[in-house]
Amino acid sequence: MKSSGKRLILKIYFMRVTHSRQPAIIICISFEYLTGTAGLRPIYIKKGALIMHSSEKAEVIPLIGVDKPVFKILCFGFMIAHLSLFTQDWQSYHTGNSALPSNTVRAVCVEPDGVKWFGTDAGLVRYDGSEWRVFVKTEDRQTLADDHITDIAFEVSGYGPEIWVGTQNGLTILDVDGFTFATPYRSDNRPLLGNRINAVAVDSNHVKWFATNNGVSIFNGSNWWALTEENDKLIHNEVLCIGVDNECDSLWRYFGTSEKGVSRIYYQDLDAVTTASPYNTNWTIMMSDSVFAFHVTYTQKHWIGTSFGVCEHDSTETKRNWNIYTTYEGLVQDNVLSIAEAQDGSMWFGTRGGVSHYYHGKIINYTIDDGLAGNVVYDIAIDKDGSLWFATNGGVTRLSNIKSIGEMPHESGLVMNYPNPFNPSTTVQYEVTRSGFVRLVIYDLTGREVDRLVNAIQGPGTYRVVWNGTDRLGRSVPAGVYIAGLTIKGLGMVNSIKMIIMK
Repeated sequence: MKSSGKRLILKIYFMRVTHSRQPAIIICISFEYLTGTAGLRPIYIKKGALIMHSSEKAEVIPLIGVDKPVFKILCFGFMIAHLSLFTQDWQSYHTGNSALPSNTVRAVCVEPDGVKWFGTDAGLVRYDGSEWRVFVKTEDRQTLADDHITDIAFEVSGYGPEIWVGTQNGLTILDVDGFTFATPYRSDNRPLLGNRINAVAVDSNHVKWFATNNGVSIFNGSNWWALTEENDKLIHNEVLCIGVDNECDSLWRYFGTSEKGVSRIYYQDLDAVTTASPYNTNWTIMMSDSVFAFHVTYTQKHWIGTSFGVCEHDSTETKRNWNIYTTYEGLVQDNVLSIAEAQDGSMWFGTRGGVSHYYHGKIINYTIDDGLAGNVVYDIAIDKDGSLWFATNGGVTRLSNIKSIGEMPHESGLVMNYPNPFNPSTTVQYEVTRSGFVRLVIYDLTGREVDRLVNAIQGPGTYRVVWNGTDRLGRSVPAGVYIAGLTIKGLGMVNSIKMIIMK
């Protein structure tokens, strides 16, 4: 059984072509997303023909004669035939319609062949698209270390494809068919720094990394090593996430901590690990030092999920090329727990209030109202067909037939500013989708108006304006955080973004 949600409203308009030599009735079916209108899809009806049409000028007229059966049949048939072209498919699984033993799903992993693994609070689940198998802890030695799963990682080792499973009480290794379990790894039988495993990662050299509350344990298949504050390899021992670049074979490793930001090390071998260097609020523009997720993209860009938004870092230098996205910039919620990179290069951020889809400065948000099983999104995985799996507090959700942000409805609003942080000037880019009086104002964090960049009537289009970091009298403003707010007459303030001046 599957449950699904459709993120659209269907409206049917009957219109008359006003300048055609032979006046005709057209039917427009509008697929409107919750955030705006995806656009009219006109059907030209003339002499019994059904033609897609978009160039004729038309005006809305009263529904005259639309109760004729032919019109109803044409509208209904077109709607059914084309519905899948304009919708995204949401499929949610929970304890009521699947074999999931718990609705709290904290981890999801997809094998290259498409088999899915879900880590819940009550056991591990394998799903191959038709069959569900559940694994729980038993009294045997070779079993799950614990039923409370925290993370899952896939590896093709010398023994074949394997799954590494982190739990609240140790590690478990099993083959991908789920028939062979190794004896659980715990601190009493292995040099693990702690039994609570917060994150598991396997790099391209088959080195395993385990994040615990007491530091990071490293295992290369035969030897173990430890990274801690005490040996200067970490800036904080409670590590919540791990960032590994497996695409470019980079030797940098990143460890997000609970309260001191990110530890960065350069790893060549167990005996060649550099002292930790930090990404935190003291050295960067990060707004929080509680780091829940770290992702390295195919282009080696860093995305860091924190308790106050997601940070983008596009440089090997600690202090350069940072951006921050919070609810000011359109993020659905500020606590970012998970990050994934889609096949088209767009980013997905799981939060405690839903999921955000980001691409080139634009953000689209989804919640349980759109089809998510739960609003707390602990983990995200990309399937081999490009669909996404979301591990949530209400079950697991698959999103397929994903529309790119370029296909989504366009709304008036601020897109981005660049650079950010900046000194001394930055360019603010925004979009206007309908003519009106536009006002773009810079505010400080107290809400006081600092400068007014735009105060004019503008037509539809993309605009750019430079702010040079001064107030309305031309005086330089202090370093800090400022808000750019876009207001359009009839719509009010449609959006705002946060900008940071560094001096």
